[in-house]
Parts: sequence; structure tokens; C-alpha cells
Amino acid sequence: MNTNNNQSDFNSSMERSNSVNDMMMKREPSLSDIPSPNESIMDKVENSTAISGSKQPNSYFGSSSGISFARLMFTAVNFKGNHDINNINATMAPNTNNNNTTTTNNNQTHSVIPVMDSSMLKKTVDSQIPVLPTKEQALSFISLYFAQSNSQLPVLHREEFLRKYFEPIYGTVPDDISFASNYTTINRDNLSDEIKPEDTWYFEYTKQLNELIEKEKNNGNLDIDSNKLASNIKTPQIFSKPLYFLNIVFAISSSVKHLQYLEHISDSFKNAALKYIDSVYASTDRLESLQSILLLTLFSIMRPAVPGVWYVLGSALRVCVDLGLHTESNLINPDSYDSFTLDIRRRLFWCCYALDRQVCVYLGRPFGIPEESVHVPFPTDLDDALIVHDDTVHDYSKRTKNTKI
Repeated sequence: MNTNNNQSDFNSSMERSNSVNDMMMKREPSLSDIPSPNESIMDKVENSTAISGSKQPNSYFGSSSGISFARLMFTAVNFKGNHDINNINATMAPNTNNNNTTTTNNNQTHSVIPVMDSSMLKKTVDSQIPVLPTKEQALSFISLYFAQSNSQLPVLHREEFLRKYFEPIYGTVPDDISFASNYTTINRDNLSDEIKPEDTWYFEYTKQLNELIEKEKNNGNLDIDSNKLASNIKTPQIFSKPLYFLNIVFAISSSVKHLQYLEHISDSFKNAALKYIDSVYASTDRLESLQSILLLTLFSIMRPAVPGVWYVLGSALRVCVDLGLHTESNLINPDSYDSFTLDIRRRLFWCCYALDRQVCVYLGRPFGIPEESVHVPFPTDLDDALIVHDDTVHDYSKRTKNTKI
């Protein structure tokens, strides 16, 4: 083995990873942001890491044990490492009697990792499902997400998110909201016209919830649990995807402000999202599925959860490779994707790449995507308002925020 070549490859990989972080305006946490956890909390983190399968065998030592990663990423919350451990352990056990497979669009068959089966994820959901936030609260969470998270790892396209996920639930986006857009306003050409409140799911949802509360009051029940009543409301299938993406964004946002929101608030939003995970996992839009997994990965980094971030990220990398996002050199027809889709593919790949390098370096593990397999340009640094479905634009990566459009 050539030690010099290995060192050169590692240095090259780290230089590229740094470039990705610079491109995405990544902010490294300072020591003042991360309080020193006490020993009992870290014991819980270590136990949870082992239970979730994120801890390596005893042959790994030092930084490869995963504890350094937990110390670095652990925020000011009390991680409930022993929560329902027996049930989690049971759901984590792979079923060796079933040969689970899935078929991609090109009819290639791949094995499914049991730990990331959507039904297993739903089994980790407890009864703490929150009432759907008000429109004002939702806008506050979304603003925080786009300012603090999506600006670093642009998993979501802002206008697409608002049109596909926010509007069906809450309706029209207010004019005075910018969502971290520094030099442009929201491109309202990509959004719907004025939406009547009664045409939104939130209107119907609150109507049904109020009826259930009134029914409980009429029955003489004064100890009313709104969260429990809300869990009995049947959600139409058409709103499943929007509710997954909204709730996982709420979970990430409340984790960003971990000193403002208690741990169970973030967990409850994550649980609410996982109720609808089947809809995004089974989506015919595989880029949408990848976005859903990446958002769950971000949450798993900030709030240690089962399954561990190692497995969630691993699923994201497999979808990424299955879609061929890691290379554009073998595209038979370079024009097979419109400029908008091509840029979304690139930004999702580099999000996967950045997370893979970050997690693997912290855990002392091999990179999921080899450096020599990467043949894809960076996405554009234009604001999302300027990245639209436009047949006259061939490649957004050749345009920058300094380019006249």
C-alpha cells in the first residue's frame, strides 16, 4: 500500500469537502455553542449509539468509537437514551427470513436495508404527536429553517417548498416574508394565486379539532388533551407529503433553537413527520424521496435518535448513487434534464457529499462515496427565486449571483 498516495487522496478529499462547506456557507459550531455534557448524559448517548448500531466493534479505538462525534454534535438537551429501548431493539432486528428488494426505474433490483424500512421508522413513533401549529408559528419555524439550516445545506428549493408543501396546508404566503433571501424577494410567479382559507387543510383540521373538543365538553370531560384528539383526525392522502416535509422542517427548526425549545417538542414534530413517511418513501419522484431522507439525517445529527444518523445517511447515499447524482460524465444525453432539475440534482448530491464527509470524519469511518467516483459540478449560487423552470437557460451552474440575468 502506498502511504503517500493514500495521504494525498485524503488531503484531496478534505480540500474538496472544505470547498463544499465554503460554497454552502457552512458555519462551524463554536465551543460556546456546545455546553460540556455531564458524564451521566454521555453515558446515555453512548448506550443509545450502541443500541442504534452506530457504534463500531471493539476493534475500533479512540476517535473511531463514535463518542467524539456525539460530544461534538451533542447540543444542550438531555438525550433520553433509555427510552423504550426494548421495543426499539426489537424493531431494529433484521428479518433474515424475508428477502426485501426494491426495483428502480431502470428495473434494477437492489436490497432494502431493514433498519431504514419506513414501517420500522413508524414503530419508533410514540403518542406525543403535536397539534398542527398555527400559520404564524409555521412561518416562524420555516423562516428559521431557511435562515439557519437550508442556507448551509440547501436541501430544499424555497419556492418549490412553499408551493408544494406550505400552500396546501396553510394557504397563501404573506408578502412580508423573505425566508433568508438577501438580495431578492420571493418569486411569486412560482406560487399560487390567492388561496381562500377554507380551501386549506389547516382550516378543515381546526374545524374537526374544535368539534371533537366541543364533543368532549358536552360529555362532561374537562380534562381535554388536544394532542390526543388531534391524533384521531384522519388526514386525506393528498396532504401526507406536505405534512411530512412541514413537520420535519419544524423539528429541525426547533432543534436549531435548542435552548428555546425543549427536546420533546422537536421529537414530537419528528414523530408527526414519521406518520407520513410512507408517502415520501414511495414517491415516484426519487429526488423528493432523497430530500425527505436528507432532512431526517439533519434532524438525527442535532437530536440523537433511532435509527442512528449513520444508517439514515447511508440510505441517502444509496438513493443518491442509484439516481446517478455523483456523476454526469456518463449521461448519454446531456439535455435529458431541464436546467432546474439538473441544478436540484447537483445540490442534493453535494448535500449528501458534505454530510458524508462530515459524519465519516467525526466517526473515523471510510467515506461512503469514493473521491474518484465524483464527476459533477457544483450547483449555482443564485438565490432560489432566480432558479426557475426556464427552457431558455441551459445550465444554472454557469450563472452566478454576479451574472446579469
